[in-house]
Amino acid sequence: MSRGPRRAAVTESTPEPGIASRRPGSGRLLIVVAGIGLAGALAWWGRGWLTAAVGTVGQASPVWLLLAVAAKAVSMTGLAGGQRRIIARGSAHRLGLRSVLATAYAGNTISTALPLAGAGMSAAFTYRRYVTSGVPSAQAATGLAVSWAVASATLTAVLSAAAVGTGRLGLLFTGLLGGLASVAVVTGLLLALQSVRGRSWAAAVATPVLGVVQRVTHRFTHRAAGDPAQLVRAALVELTATRLRPRDIALGAGAALLLWGGDIACIGFALAAVGGSLSPPLLILAWSAGVAATTFSVTPGGLGLVEAALGAALIAAGIPATTALAAVLLYRLVSFWLVAAVGALILAADRHRPA
Repeated sequence: MSRGPRRAAVTESTPEPGIASRRPGSGRLLIVVAGIGLAGALAWWGRGWLTAAVGTVGQASPVWLLLAVAAKAVSMTGLAGGQRRIIARGSAHRLGLRSVLATAYAGNTISTALPLAGAGMSAAFTYRRYVTSGVPSAQAATGLAVSWAVASATLTAVLSAAAVGTGRLGLLFTGLLGGLASVAVVTGLLLALQSVRGRSWAAAVATPVLGVVQRVTHRFTHRAAGDPAQLVRAALVELTATRLRPRDIALGAGAALLLWGGDIACIGFALAAVGGSLSPPLLILAWSAGVAATTFSVTPGGLGLVEAALGAALIAAGIPATTALAAVLLYRLVSFWLVAAVGALILAADRHRPA
């Protein structure tokens, strides 16, 4: 009646094909369908503004649009640079920026293409790419968690500065609480993994997720994947030996500033392309509405919902409705569709690459 054998049975049974290929529950499917329905209803309700906005997009300044594309490229470079610094620190196999950028774009495509489960699938895909590139499994797993925490803390700092700039201290307090909660969650998970029970729980959760990711990515890469339970156990065994230097975290925070700053500049340039403008603090707070909608997205890439949230935030900040929606369409064309297309091309190329 001891607990040990029961945990082992759960861990060893998770790689079974029936579990790895289990379909999402009906509740999750209903949420996705409801989200798509809501997005369609919002598009129908605002079809008049949307039609006018499309006309405005056709008159957008190409110079500002190119700057928006460049800003998003800087943002993605910041994402890749932060991962490269924190995840690949001290690895015997040196990772080039080009390889890390490819991983960032491909992971972003997976994240945006899959409602609800996209973020977890993207993290698992990124982890697997780093491990197959020569990064120790524990180092990759810990690095992903820490890079996410650093990016969250940096985002909190950016939003807090914007809240101070607009004099909205209530938003400052809310932002600080959210940022501290994000960092506390990651720190708590890392501490929990130092215990045997914590690692057993992590293995029971991570093994089936990794199994699903292996099945999905195998369709693109056609490469042998290895036993997910064994990979997870090896990562957890090595985890206690992983150490981070303050310099790595500081450089990771700098890369996160490029990540968020580039994306903010992208929406700013998109707004300028259709003749609009906002002060930096107001622009950041409006942009944060789109970030929040993406985080809790129930449609691919937050399609429809991000546009509605970001457009409403720009209108509330004083931008005319047609101009605001036109800016959002341009921003999403660059930050969602263009980035997703690049990631899809990388995944397709990876699929045909020899093992």
